[in-house]
Amino acid sequence: ELVTRVPATERIVLVIGKVQNGGTARVFLGKRKLGVVKFAGKQKFSKLRTFELPRARKGKLRVVVAQNKPVRIEGVAVVTERATD
Repeated sequence: ELVTRVPATERIVLVIGKVQNGGTARVFLGKRKLGVVKFAGKQKFSKLRTFELPRARKGKLRVVVAQNKPVRIEGVAVVTERATD
């Protein structure tokens, strides 16, 4: 389980690494389930998985591995927008 607090955001991006016979992981922001990421496959390059939120939310971001299989998360980006004068 990967856990971190995030500020108000409308978009979360995971960088998914290649893994043979990989498992799945569920992604949550607070109690809200954002989606499922599948790591199985033979892709040659890392890929991005984007989760769009209908409005800005903040809270605890959790990535929970669903099975006892390998997963590879190379990065997490939390996109925040702040008003500038």
